[in-house]
Amino acid sequence: MARTADEQRRVELLELIVDYVIENGLSDLSLRPLADAVGSSARVLLYYFGSKDRLVTALLTAAACCPCPAGLVFWAGGVSGVSVADAAEALLA
Repeated sequence: MARTADEQRRVELLELIVDYVIENGLSDLSLRPLADAVGSSARVLLYYFGSKDRLVTALLTAAACCPCPAGLVFWAGGVSGVSVADAAEALLA
């Protein structure tokens, strides 16, 4: 079954959010700068995710399910304190 436009936009936003958090980390995540970075608004993010907590839950779930290096870089850089550059270099070694 095909995704609805709302479901597709939520997935697109989530992919952009994962990329943003890989680059900027999770500890200081704020909706307005995040929304600006992904070309949206804080209200739209709240529409699609319900709350900041639910957005972070979706983000962590997506990163945990991602078999790609970006997911691994997210976990290495965004959570454990290893720099993204060091994690990416380790993945490529």
